[in-house]
Amino acid sequence: MIVPFEGPLELGHTLECGQAFRWRPEGGWFLGTVGSTAMKVRKVPGGLEVRSSPEVSGDLVRSYFRLDDDLEAILREISVDRHIRRAVETYSGLRLLRQEPWECLVSYVASSASNIPKIARCIRKLCRLYGEWLRIDGFETWGFPRPEKVAAGGARALRRCELGFRADYIAGIARELTDPEGLGPLTLEGLRSLRDVPADRARLKLLEFCGVGDKVADCVLLFSLDKLDMFPVDRWVQRVAERLFFRGRRLSPKKVREWGRRHYGRYAGYAQQYLFHYIRHL
Repeated sequence: MIVPFEGPLELGHTLECGQAFRWRPEGGWFLGTVGSTAMKVRKVPGGLEVRSSPEVSGDLVRSYFRLDDDLEAILREISVDRHIRRAVETYSGLRLLRQEPWECLVSYVASSASNIPKIARCIRKLCRLYGEWLRIDGFETWGFPRPEKVAAGGARALRRCELGFRADYIAGIARELTDPEGLGPLTLEGLRSLRDVPADRARLKLLEFCGVGDKVADCVLLFSLDKLDMFPVDRWVQRVAERLFFRGRRLSPKKVREWGRRHYGRYAGYAQQYLFHYIRHL
């Protein structure tokens, strides 16, 4: 299937910049898993060539890769200082992804006090433990498990996925999302419905989950719930702000987050991801 679109897209920058953890390059393609779908994608003249199992619609691909975002206009709008301009020039074509909220939430809880290779390994083990086996063109993978399976298995099983202390958080969130009486902060549908809630109110709701702090909440809002003005702050973003913008002055993560949202405006999340990718390769 060819999904046509206009505008820039660089798959390497988009899929290897640390916003998603289930993609790898191989033989001119990127192989990955989106929810319960195994997928191969590559850029071709006029669009994206996609192979998937089970077969997905062009609309899903367009949504996941945010192909309807006017990336050129967004990058012009955020290019308000020389550092972001340099990052944009270096990594032009990097797009944010629109991930499924449950998978995104688990992935970023797993990211606490960790690094990208280990996060990817933990998520792969979790999917192999509970997910559905998938195969396409010799590429084998496992779909992301439903919260019901994760809740039933409990924290002890999750510790086999190298999740450590995060296992208790993920098991607890899965239980709350599947609570038939709706006693937790949100049901699974309630989590998805945060797309329609103002960003700061949605953020407060996510912070009610045990194990979800400021950075995790902001990542979920940005990468799965369409809150493009979020500016998640981890050690890399903290470093880029202090080093390039504040002449080495130490700032709290809250100060950096507030500065980023104010400085870059409604597309601060795009600026954050370009700066995050840029500082990691300096």
